[in-house]
Amino acid sequence: MEIQGYPSYLIYSDGRVESKIGKGRFLKPTLGTRGYYYVGLRRDGKRTIKKIHRLLALHYIPNPENKKCVDHINRIRNDNRLENLRWATHCENSQNRGTDHKNTSGHKNISYDKSKDRWAFQKMINGECHSKYFKRMEEAISYRDQYLLKRSNHSIHHSLAHY
Repeated sequence: MEIQGYPSYLIYSDGRVESKIGKGRFLKPTLGTRGYYYVGLRRDGKRTIKKIHRLLALHYIPNPENKKCVDHINRIRNDNRLENLRWATHCENSQNRGTDHKNTSGHKNISYDKSKDRWAFQKMINGECHSKYFKRMEEAISYRDQYLLKRSNHSIHHSLAHY
């Protein structure tokens, strides 16, 4: 399929990008420092960097809700199979993350706040930060699990109320 805005290039559903210039050749993707594959495309003498997963989503995955982000479902940034990509909101995309490499607890949404000498539970929900502090990491983990369970039960109850 021809790349939108770049008529000299084709994108295939397996992520290969082909140049139609000259004899035509497949471009060699580069693995960036953040873990995403990208290619350089030229138009009007200017080179532009494009991430492969975004090109695939733009050309092969419907986006009826006009979501802005492309999420790697299995969290592997260089796995650009179509079945591993989906359109997502920024919030949905950020919720599909593992623990941050700086996370000292090894648990999602749990971190140690040196300035307070406390363990913190922190979670962004609908753009609002929910947080609570604890003396022990186990207390923060327990609170997080109860908090998330309560929210999921509320969501199920709320969605059933509409039937």
